[in-house]
Amino acid sequence: MLFVIVLLGTGTLHSAADTLEIEVDASKRLGPAPDILSSSLWIVKANDRYRIEKFFKENQPKEIQFTLDILLPKTRSFKDFQNRFKNEFFNPHGVPFFLVQKAKEAGTYFIIGVDPFSMPSWLSARSGDRRQALTNEPWWTIEQMSPPGDLKAWAEVVSFILKFMKNDLGVKKLGFYVGHEPNWDWLGTEESLFKYYEYAARAARKVGSDIKVGGIGPWALTAKKEDCNYQNYTSVVKSLCRKEGNWSNPKGDPLIKSFIDYVAKNDVPLDFINWHSFQQNPLNFMNDGKTALEWLKKSHLDTVKLYVSDWTYWAGAPYPADYLDTEESASNAITSLYYSWKGGVDWHGHDFDISVEKHEESAMKSRRQSEFIGAWPIFTRNDVIKPVYNSFKALSMVTGSKGGKAPEMLDVRFPADDNIVAISTFKEDGVYLLLSNFVPRDKRFNYYKRNAMRQLLQKTFLSTEEKTSLKDCFEKEKGRNKKEAVLACIERFGTRTTDKQKIETFSLLEKMVNCFTQDKEPSIKRMQSCVRDTMTNLGYPENKELARWVSDHLRHTESIRSVNVSIKNLPFDADHRAVVYTIDKSHSNSCKFNKITELSPTNTPCGIGGSVDQAVWKTLTDAEKTATNSLHEFLLTKGYNRDQLSFLGESINDYKNETKRKDCIDRLIKKGFRLKDLKAGIKTFRDSRRRSIMDQIEKINNRQEIALEGSKRTIASESEKGRYSLSLSMDPNSVLLIVLKKG
Repeated sequence: MLFVIVLLGTGTLHSAADTLEIEVDASKRLGPAPDILSSSLWIVKANDRYRIEKFFKENQPKEIQFTLDILLPKTRSFKDFQNRFKNEFFNPHGVPFFLVQKAKEAGTYFIIGVDPFSMPSWLSARSGDRRQALTNEPWWTIEQMSPPGDLKAWAEVVSFILKFMKNDLGVKKLGFYVGHEPNWDWLGTEESLFKYYEYAARAARKVGSDIKVGGIGPWALTAKKEDCNYQNYTSVVKSLCRKEGNWSNPKGDPLIKSFIDYVAKNDVPLDFINWHSFQQNPLNFMNDGKTALEWLKKSHLDTVKLYVSDWTYWAGAPYPADYLDTEESASNAITSLYYSWKGGVDWHGHDFDISVEKHEESAMKSRRQSEFIGAWPIFTRNDVIKPVYNSFKALSMVTGSKGGKAPEMLDVRFPADDNIVAISTFKEDGVYLLLSNFVPRDKRFNYYKRNAMRQLLQKTFLSTEEKTSLKDCFEKEKGRNKKEAVLACIERFGTRTTDKQKIETFSLLEKMVNCFTQDKEPSIKRMQSCVRDTMTNLGYPENKELARWVSDHLRHTESIRSVNVSIKNLPFDADHRAVVYTIDKSHSNSCKFNKITELSPTNTPCGIGGSVDQAVWKTLTDAEKTATNSLHEFLLTKGYNRDQLSFLGESINDYKNETKRKDCIDRLIKKGFRLKDLKAGIKTFRDSRRRSIMDQIEKINNRQEIALEGSKRTIASESEKGRYSLSLSMDPNSVLLIVLKKG
């Protein structure tokens, strides 16, 4: 099967042509599809069997990062940790055990770790210090965020975990990561952090030379270790930091760069470096990859893999953020992975189930318990798939292979100065194309504008030396107001030349900056009007072309785009009808389906109380009734009467409340209930409720408006001398999957 991914990203600008031409050459094989182009994940909770089962059924991840931090802090000793890890956390009936089995079946690398906030009292260097550590998240303590007091004991923890995973659970493709944004959540020096990694890495190597080890997971590739004045530290932590001589790097180097230097100097095992990526536009994934490769090369660590282990389409505070639920996130995911690949990034882990309930509670309340509050995961909290889920599913259809021959990358040609980027693979039974048109909205559009200005500068006829000098000027002036800095540099260079065409070019750049920055809140229409005004009175054709180019670029952010795709040199005769799947504002989109069906209009992008919300609410209500009936039927078989069942029904809410459960059980025993029957009955209740919810949620996810398959249609393809051609149209922030199978 031949697969083609074509992506419209923010890294480049549209050419003047309204119709984009893409050519795939099926005869030029470029090697196997890379792991980065897979639907890989970061999993934190692993408490939802349905999510994991559905994801592995419909996706083929190459890597799964699984965080164990929810267990370790609750233990009282190493022995207690060992017992609970084996018998509670990974008991054969639990969801974490189920996750491990699915990862093994899929041949996925299973990369585990205990960070963040992992230190229990028995391991923490500041045991017993339960003072508040952070101002923005007051539930974390100094004890939890401190280094281990005994590094040998820490190494024993790592060794135990990996031996159990390798020997008891039979995980063959195993890894261990260290660090989760330690640039702020590690209350210690860089040196102590690197020692923490070193003990873990050496322990892992003793368990198995094939176990992959890496770190150190800062919130961005270039993030530095925070100093004592970090804004979210409490005064107590700031005082502690100063007392210990400051925790930041005295040279001001990025944390990962210092980490690489330490590993190289001390010959510490290292298979991958990982970092997180937020507030990024897709092009930055490529730039980060190239930067990381340069750091590794200088330290002679060229074989180390690059791993963006925690990322999503999030622009930073505030959180939650509505765009995480929309088709905008769906198109961003594909584009970001393309640029990651181009930057040499090997692995990634998109957010799967991470949530911070304390941040999400107010959104749930204000949205009247709607499914759509703008949370990080690819599912809503009750497991409805979001558009971004469908993007990963489509990507798996393109680059995955379940038992068949592995796909091979192919050569794709497209305009270099356009928003189109493309990847292609050859598989056994046909041709697949995946197109993504990513156009960030609202405040995220600022990233788009910055890229536009960079590309505009690049396209001018100024010399390479002049362009480089102008960029250097921007960099030196970046401490100032951004707009003022850019304008000052342009003016400075414009006054140095007597060349009339260059004077006009600098004037055009100045006008473009003003067009792009005239409003605090982005308005594409006003920018378009401003750009059109700059086109008047331009005397040189090259500058007129630049202005037209920017005008087209802005127009295409709001208009439907035409794309012609041709595929040549196929080694088989293809079907003349292609199958097309669509993810956009009207298809494969639970968010927008909920919006168009809400009973009372709201200003939320996904609506409140629409068909999706109503279906979920009904599912939960019906599941409760079904589970209650199952409980009653079970207890009746044990000889209990209707009065006892009625009393149980009145007490059930207290039983669900952990603080009231003991008193509730005492009352039920006095009423004639046997404890073993209560436990078995509650298990029956929970199993029945879970099965009922899973069945109904799956029906919701299979609805035509929500599932990727629901958007399926066929279009005609034209064939001439072995070349197949398709004409398509795309909305902004849309993804198309086109399947052209063998005839």
